Amino acid sequence: MKKIKGKLLALILCFVMIGASATPAVQTFAANEVKTPTKVSSLKETSASATSISLSWKKAKNCTGYEVYTSTKKGSGFKKVKTISKNSTVTYTMKKASGKNLAANKSYYVKVRAINKSGGTVKYGKYSSVLKVYTSPAKTSSFKCTDYDSTSISVEWEKVTGATGYYVVVYDSEKDEADEAVTKDLSADFNDLSEGETYTVTVSAYKQVRVASKTLKLYGPEKSLTLTLPEEDSDFDDDDADDEDDEDD
Repeated sequence: MKKIKGKLLALILCFVMIGASATPAVQTFAANEVKTPTKVSSLKETSASATSISLSWKKAKNCTGYEVYTSTKKGSGFKKVKTISKNSTVTYTMKKASGKNLAANKSYYVKVRAINKSGGTVKYGKYSSVLKVYTSPAKTSSFKCTDYDSTSISVEWEKVTGATGYYVVVYDSEKDEADEAVTKDLSADFNDLSEGETYTVTVSAYKQVRVASKTLKLYGPEKSLTLTLPEEDSDFDDDDADDEDDEDD
């Protein structure tokens, strides 16, 4: 009888020890479990050129990085264009959509999701809301001086598709801004300039858009020309005011 009781006691102690040793293993598994990242929020367009779009978003929780998807359509055709391996990197410059380079004066769609990777395990957060984004207008095809004298310059340019307006700036020989104009016209006049000074005039088309309930002005590439004003009034000579970008176009 004593032998039976001793065996039972030993058996009970064995089960207790097995249970005690198993508990830490369960706790360790729970502590190392890969969590699902939170949904990416506050995705927005911060700036754009004719061939690229700059994006930013709010940092997600429980993540090691992000995936960026773009498309030319809102509801389909999304392709992953970038995997970001740092959770602190919450910006990206988009240059492709649906496998093609971005083009001037176009709209595209983008969405981002967070990822959490540990060892061989990867968890994905929900996609952000799809955001419609835009590239800026293209460069004007022609920009020229139509008249000038010792203190004034008149310029004109060709219309740019999709432009809301145009931003024209006059720089002196020290590259300081001497004058500027924001206009919807295709010409601009600048007066009260300095005799004998060399000026560079630039024009860029801009487009005003609404992105994520905010208004953005997206400026296209500049076209420029340079001329030196005479000391006194003189007849206009086409050769004195050349479009500097002609060689590039």
